Amino acid sequence: MNIVNFLLSSAMSLLAFRSFSIIFVWSIATMEGDNNSIVLGSIIALMWIINLVTLPLSGDLLDRNKKKKILVVSAIFSVIFINVYYMLFYHLQVSYFYLALAASILATTNSIVTSSINSTIPFLTSKEHYTKYIGIATSLNSVQAIVGAILGGGGVAFLGSQLSIIVVSVFYTISLTLLLFVRIRDEKPDSSLHQNFVKRASVGFKILFQLKNEKITCYIAMVTNFILTPMMVVILPLYVANNYNNIAPLAYFEISFAIGMGIGALILSKVDFNTYTRLKPAIAGNMMIGFGIILFSTFELIHLKLLSMMLSGFGLSLIVIATNSVRSFAVPDHFRARLESAIFFLCVITIPIGSQTFGYLIQTFGNDIINPLLLIMGVIVSFSSLAFFLSSHTKKMLLKSNAQLDQIYMKEYPKAFEG
Repeated sequence: MNIVNFLLSSAMSLLAFRSFSIIFVWSIATMEGDNNSIVLGSIIALMWIINLVTLPLSGDLLDRNKKKKILVVSAIFSVIFINVYYMLFYHLQVSYFYLALAASILATTNSIVTSSINSTIPFLTSKEHYTKYIGIATSLNSVQAIVGAILGGGGVAFLGSQLSIIVVSVFYTISLTLLLFVRIRDEKPDSSLHQNFVKRASVGFKILFQLKNEKITCYIAMVTNFILTPMMVVILPLYVANNYNNIAPLAYFEISFAIGMGIGALILSKVDFNTYTRLKPAIAGNMMIGFGIILFSTFELIHLKLLSMMLSGFGLSLIVIATNSVRSFAVPDHFRARLESAIFFLCVITIPIGSQTFGYLIQTFGNDIINPLLLIMGVIVSFSSLAFFLSSHTKKMLLKSNAQLDQIYMKEYPKAFEG
């Protein structure tokens, strides 16, 4: 039951944040005034910048301390600050700056949960089940995205945003409760007390830049996140607000993307990577993300746009499971969280840049630029897949079986883990 409680707790936390995100961005996208594109892009950028600053700290804390302790503290912060947001928005009516700060803390705790999943699963199950449970975690992530979109969009439509935030608070509370029943065994935290924080926090980056295949994979993710995440949290809300004036289509797009993720995770979690390789799903997944964005920009009918979102979501699951499952086998246990945080840091550093850039472009050139912009973005994501072919180290690792990957980074890159 340990891993079940852990996965359910993580899913409930991610569900809460997904619901909150839709409520939050919709309130900004539909606010009165002519600068909502700039405001939305700036707020999303601020949230991710604060998130980035805290990521090295979270990785260091997860590796040097008991993971449950850190996750419980993070869950408590989530419960506190969703209620702080509620008070600020609905009772004190403060400016968006203070709301963005509260939302940023929730985004930070969400990132801690997200980055902790892959580093915690190996302590809750046997090696032969790593890929299975990473696939299940991705499936739950897609399910919570579907339910979160329904609850966020449907909640605003039928309950109003105020009651919807109360529901989100309940989800965070359930997540905390489930986490209290998790027992993480056989941990060996790295107690390198002689190092200062800067040196400890930089360990993950030092390791990352010596692991050539992880570095290439991270670069591809940086390109994808520069485009895909701002598309979901900035461009789509503005597009829906301008073309439909109703939150329902935004929920439909989110749900379609999540259904695609769920199908991809369900299929890949059943693949035996001792028999099949990870290279093809990694390449195909990234190509599907790009093609989905291209098709969204060219289709007029909403039903076809929904299918294109599903294709991108399917592709995202393929590449995430194929690449993330490598680290579950290849990285030494007491370095995994710091490496995950370093990768997550670099992978998301392009999100605030993309959010600000696309918000500015839409504000400057108007909503007519959205489809041409998405077309160009989709082409860029598709072409970034070429990096898999150009990097021999990346292909080499993605072609290895689970058994061959076991602790391979320590064997092939011993200097990366020294000091």
